[in-house]
Amino acid sequence: MRQWENKDKTLRIEILTIQHNFRAKIIWFSDTEGKPMDYRKDTRNPDPKLRS
Repeated sequence: MRQWENKDKTLRIEILTIQHNFRAKIIWFSDTEGKPMDYRKDTRNPDPKLRS
């Protein structure tokens, strides 16, 4: 498990390897609009069960 941060230091992701496949998860980002992270929703996910 590793973490990566972009140059602007506005996004941090966690990178994992699961069964020889890479996976990434956003663990922190800087929200310039002032909205809480829970406000961000996955409304375009093709699987309706995974939409939040």
